[in-house]
Amino acid sequence: MSEKQNVTARQRGWAVAGVVAAVLGAGFWIAVTHGFLFWIAMGTGAVTLVPLLTVDRPKAFARACLAVGSVLLAWSLIGVVLGMFVFLPAAVLLLVAAFVEPGNRPRAGFAAAVPLVVAAAAAVLAR
Repeated sequence: MSEKQNVTARQRGWAVAGVVAAVLGAGFWIAVTHGFLFWIAMGTGAVTLVPLLTVDRPKAFARACLAVGSVLLAWSLIGVVLGMFVFLPAAVLLLVAAFVEPGNRPRAGFAAAVPLVVAAAAAVLAR
């Protein structure tokens, strides 16, 4: 797939499903809380929009889905005390979106490095 082409409908659909899941999770969390947690939920939900900004560049889209999905997965597990577990479905959907299209997947090195870096950062922050 050429870099000049758009992201396929199937891959975009998975990413949009991830954004919808994040919006529903953020909406639920915003409805039950106020103050500091409100802004955390808003920020977390807003981060899921990043892959949709790259729909005209398929490889960047796949990398963005992988990166945002990995960070969101770690955040939903670390932030379970704050209730951020509501973003777990969005994280999984974004990770699927990164790999659903055979011709448009992140390279193996990038696909292995991003989750490892996120896991290492999560371990340091959770310490």
